[in-house]
This record gives sequence, structure tokens and C-alpha cells, in this order.
Amino acid sequence: MDAWQAFRSEMLQQSTLVFSVMKDELKHSSVGFQTMKKEREHLTQQLIFPTIPGLIPLIFPQIMLFLRFISGLHLLRFTERLKGEFEEKNEMWLSCQRRCDTAERQLSSLQQREEEINRNRCAAEEEAVRLKEVVEKVQQETGELRREML
Repeated sequence: MDAWQAFRSEMLQQSTLVFSVMKDELKHSSVGFQTMKKEREHLTQQLIFPTIPGLIPLIFPQIMLFLRFISGLHLLRFTERLKGEFEEKNEMWLSCQRRCDTAERQLSSLQQREEEINRNRCAAEEEAVRLKEVVEKVQQETGELRREML
């Protein structure tokens, strides 16, 4: 059994040595992986960020044209809406103006009619006063004639 223990001991030492070497390699690989990851992030930033500021002067005029186009559409729609509202309010005003003109004509006609009625009334009152005077005169004359006949 000594041979077995010696074999076992030698296998254990070799396994320990292999495990230690693999552990060191894993540690080295992990450090290498971290380094590669940082380098990749650095390269990605160098590729992306310098590109964006470099693109801004190139795409800025197109962005401004697009914004002007959108603003122009908005302004056009706003103007069309205001024009429609103006036309609607103008039609309402014209309708009110027509009704006002009609009311003024009716008022004028009623005022003329009132003046005519007042003239007729005054004439009728004058006629009534004159007839009353005539009646009183006739009554006086009748009274005088009766006294003379008696």
C-alpha cells in the first residue's frame, strides 16, 4: 500500500500544482478580460463621442430646415384657422349689420307713423275743440231763442 499512497500523494501534488496553475491563469485571464473590457469602452467612447460633435455641424442646417418647415406648417395652419375664424366672425357681423339696418328702417317707419298719428290726433283734438265751441255757440243761440220766444 505504500506504493498506492505514494501514487496518491504524487497525484494529489500534481493536481494541486495543475489547480494552482489554472487558478493563476484564470486570475491572469480575468485581469486581461477587465483590461480588454476597459479598452473596448474607451474605444467605443472615442468612436461615438467625437463622431457626434463632428456630425452636428453637418446635420445642423438640415435640423434647422426641418424645424423651419414644421414651424411653417404650424404657422400656415394657424393662419388658416385665424382666416376661417375671421370669415366666420365677419359673416356674423354682416348678419348683425343687416338685422340692425332692418331694425333701423322699422324704427324709422314706426316713428313716421307715430308722427302721422300725432298730427291726426292734434287735428282731431282741434276739430273737437272747434266742434265743442260750435255746440256751445248753438246752445247759447238756442237758449237765447227760447228766451225770446217766451
